Amino acid sequence: MSTTPHTVFCVKFQKELEGLDEVPFEGHPLGQRIYENVSKVAWKGWVEHTNPSGTMMLPDDLRAICETCDHLGISFISDEIYH
Repeated sequence: MSTTPHTVFCVKFQKELEGLDEVPFEGHPLGQRIYENVSKVAWKGWVEHTNPSGTMMLPDDLRAICETCDHLGISFISDEIYH
């Protein structure tokens, strides 16, 4: 049995597109608003943009890199907000 995909008028692309499979941030009003107005493609682009490399480091690994940089007298610059 096939089901028709959920469609939305996407605020980013300004056309009717396939919507998300489920409400993000369940229980929060923003999640419902995203579900009703953002396409699957637009959401995927936003998620990839928020962490383009997909890299998440463990705190101990990040600490080891920073300590090594300090020891070598070089700077470690990261624009990631996840650490």
